[in-house]
Parts: sequence; C-alpha cells; structure tokens
Amino acid sequence: FGDMYFVGFRPPTPDEVEKYEPWMMERFQKTPGITSTWAVSGMHDIAFADWIKMDINYVNTPLNDLEIAAKTILLILEKMVKVMKNNPK
Repeated sequence: FGDMYFVGFRPPTPDEVEKYEPWMMERFQKTPGITSTWAVSGMHDIAFADWIKMDINYVNTPLNDLEIAAKTILLILEKMVKVMKNNPK
C-alpha cells in the first residue's frame, strides 16, 4: 500500500491539517490507512473533533487493527448484499 497501512486513520488533506489544534497532531503517531475507526463508526455522522479523538484513541489502543479490519469486511459484505438485493438479475 506504499505509505499507508490497511488500518490506520484517514489521511487528512493539507487544508484540514492547517485547522488542527495542537492536541490533534497526536494522530500522526501512526501511519494512515485505507480503513479506520471513523470509517466503521458512522463517518459523516461524526463531528470533526470527535473523529480526531477516535483516531487518537486508535493510536493509543494496541491490537485494535483486527477489530477494525473485521468491521470493515462486515460492512463491505453488508453493502454488497444490499446492492444484490436491490439489483436482482
């Protein structure tokens, strides 16, 4: 994956980083990933500061990757089933 892991935090855009408060920089202690706590927890229903807190909790919680990976796979499967039910052949 190059500079990303499978599980990490969503890489921020430069304009997002410009708005960070100092405490938010802690999330950079881990490498960004394709999936994250945010991605399996409601995404757009989460306030920005809460999202950053989730990432910091992820950084400070060992062995969280397996849980997030499993939730990601389950969400993908659920969406695939939903699409298949809505588009029968």
